[in-house]
Amino acid sequence: MHRMLLEMKWEKANAIIQVKKVFTADFPDNTFDTVSLLSIVKKVEEIKRLVQPEVIFTHHIGDMNIDHQLTHKAVLTATRPMAEECVKEIFSFEVPSSTEWNSFSKDTAFVPNVFFLMYLKHCNIKFRLWRSMNQSCVITRIQGLLSI
Repeated sequence: MHRMLLEMKWEKANAIIQVKKVFTADFPDNTFDTVSLLSIVKKVEEIKRLVQPEVIFTHHIGDMNIDHQLTHKAVLTATRPMAEECVKEIFSFEVPSSTEWNSFSKDTAFVPNVFFLMYLKHCNIKFRLWRSMNQSCVITRIQGLLSI
């Protein structure tokens, strides 16, 4: 039941922001640490081969959520800077009510150094997303990780 409700929310949000394709994996929620990092990396590599992205946005390594930490590590592993690598930039973002809950240290602190200008039309879309997901209004900051 939880999975169905989550998928309905995904579909609604994706329709609002006009996402063409969503990729999912059947990893256990909030227990990625029970799955090998290699399995997660292989899934990221599989999707990367299909999409051929030049830019990837992923979770910040200092996020409290173990799934987010391991996703971050898997993305960095799957996009090592090699000659044939399609990914040229990786950005990490904070997840409000998860990133700032971790113990504060120089290794876990989220310190954004890249900011994207949002036009009014983007703000309207973001507001529609918040309203559709019944979320409170929060500010999202982005941290640049890699630029090749």
